[in-house]
Order: sequence, then structure tokens, then C-alpha cells
Amino acid sequence: MPWQSTRWALSFNRRSLIEGLDARLRYQVRDVNRGYFRVPGLVATTLLMAVTLAAHNIERLRGWHLARHQPDPWQVELGEEPSTEPMDRHTWTKGRRRPYRG
Repeated sequence: MPWQSTRWALSFNRRSLIEGLDARLRYQVRDVNRGYFRVPGLVATTLLMAVTLAAHNIERLRGWHLARHQPDPWQVELGEEPSTEPMDRHTWTKGRRRPYRG
């Protein structure tokens, strides 16, 4: 395919989207790097990665609906009252401790 042709541009844009998703998962949202999954074997790692990606997609969809002041589609489907509170964020680190200045 010729450089900077329409086919090339479409292919390059697809790659840019995948690289962006990879960067979001590795550094911005999930921190999926070496040691994130501590199980032996390709099958177990693949299964855990699939669950991680599904959770990421669910969080993005919920965030999309909340940003537009729409009810969460899972809660509507289950017949629950819509919730507008943010999702909890849990991390493994406690962050920096600030010195007490009293």
C-alpha cells in the first residue's frame, strides 16, 4: 500500500487507537505492567486479561453515561434506582505521607 494513501491512513489510524488503548491500560488507568498478574501460564494470564479489559469497558461505559447525566444502563436493566456517585478507586500503594504540621 502506498505511503500516505487512503488505505495507509486508515491502517495508521487504527494503529494509533490501539497504541492509545495500550497506553491507557499500562500507565494511566490500570497500571497493567509486568507483575500485574501473578499466575503461571498463558491460559490463566489470558483469562485475567480478558476480565481486566471487560472491567475497563464497563467503567468507561458507566463514566460515559454519568458524564451525560444519564442513568447507568446496568441499573436500569436490573430495575434498580440510578446512582450518581463515583465508582471507588482502590490502589495497592498508600501514596506519599505528608509531614504533620500542627
